[in-house]
Amino acid sequence: MEETNFYKGIDNVTIHTVKHDIVLTQDIIFDYLATGKKSPVLKLNY
Repeated sequence: MEETNFYKGIDNVTIHTVKHDIVLTQDIIFDYLATGKKSPVLKLNY
């Protein structure tokens, strides 16, 4: 990666990771609201 590939002191890999975390969180919230399940894999609803 280039040394000048930064945005306000944050490198693009970090920004990319944060964006993925935000999308994953939104997907989890949407799935929970749509299905009522906390996880499609684990049985967390007691």
